[in-house]
Amino acid sequence: KRLLRKQLSGRGSKVLMGNACNCQDDSSTTLAQVNPVPAVSDEAIALRKASTAGSFFGGNLQGRWRRKGDGVLLGQIKDSSMVWETVYQHQPSLLKQVGANKISITLEGDTHEGVIHYDPQEISVRWSDGEIWFREQGS
Repeated sequence: KRLLRKQLSGRGSKVLMGNACNCQDDSSTTLAQVNPVPAVSDEAIALRKASTAGSFFGGNLQGRWRRKGDGVLLGQIKDSSMVWETVYQHQPSLLKQVGANKISITLEGDTHEGVIHYDPQEISVRWSDGEIWFREQGS
């Protein structure tokens, strides 16, 4: 049997591979219509994979994060996403591992890279825009 891409006659819509099949054998041909799955964004897929793939950086980044200097609470890292404090009115942002001790985050179209520093007293991230975040103790 072979899976072929077909055009449904009379409907004017193209059926993409996976939405219909033309199963051929020696005796008959059958066309079956399958309802397509709703579209899901690449970021939503990446967030889902990251949350089920195990601990991001061994779980060391999990917890509440503040900005160095003024101590403003930014949000909480859960799995591999930054869940922003409600004051920022921003959806969670995906954190990606880009090196042994490097991560990246994309905010409003700009990608920032950060270097993770593990000190005995605190874990911090120094971002490419100069901002430094630190994880709250005990979070």
